[in-house]
Amino acid sequence: MNRWLQVGLRVTISIALALSAALPASADQALDNAIEQADKYTAFVFLVNGFTGCCVPGKKFQKFLREKGAYIHISNWNEIDRKGNPGVPAADPDDFAWKVTPSPPTDETFIKQMQEVIKRIDAKNPSMPIVLIGHSYGGDAVLQVVKRIDGRKIAFLGVLDGVGKGGLRKNITRPVPDNVEYFFNRWQQNPPFAGDHFIPFDRLLSGKIESHAGKSNQKKQNTEKTGKCKRKYRDPVKAIPQLLSHGEVPKDKCIQKKMKKILTERVFS
Repeated sequence: MNRWLQVGLRVTISIALALSAALPASADQALDNAIEQADKYTAFVFLVNGFTGCCVPGKKFQKFLREKGAYIHISNWNEIDRKGNPGVPAADPDDFAWKVTPSPPTDETFIKQMQEVIKRIDAKNPSMPIVLIGHSYGGDAVLQVVKRIDGRKIAFLGVLDGVGKGGLRKNITRPVPDNVEYFFNRWQQNPPFAGDHFIPFDRLLSGKIESHAGKSNQKKQNTEKTGKCKRKYRDPVKAIPQLLSHGEVPKDKCIQKKMKKILTERVFS
């Protein structure tokens, strides 16, 4: 091979390696790396989106978790690394219609992935606290996970306006098994708003779930609340409360505050 061609090839390879090292790890690579270094963390926290890839507690809540030394992994209800389609409407090339096409079509892939991940975490540190928080379909997915991990303890299980098969609250997985140390459940029973998801279709039903967890904290919350857990209002005279929509439940500051308090006392103490 020509000497200058060899030099050029070496330079190209060196640049490519440097660029790849500079790129952030993909979600699955980051999780793999975290498991290999499990003893660096105080807990593994999985935040699981629901249908359409919405919604998990946001940046401030995640910052709190990181400051407590936790590793955070954000998933979709049907795939642990947010690959595929969580239910975002996509164009059908055959008839140009827009259709909701989740891929994988059920939460079975996510459940099996979580079973494997938890086994790998246990191989490194079997006493590592695991926290699962799921919204909407993600709530049902994490309920399925805790039932299928052979009694492995889950330090905190959070279900935020959970939804079962067919978009129905009545189909949510139950009961919560006794390997859950703390079960936190919040739901709303408001009619759907403009721009809100229509699921759960039976949203006027109670979201309470039979629980065998060590401790359970289950409540309906129909209005948005501040970080001091005071009601928010739509008008200056405070006559019309701001109702909580399905997609806003994980973002509610009062709900986040209560979860932070419980996690601080029971997981990060």
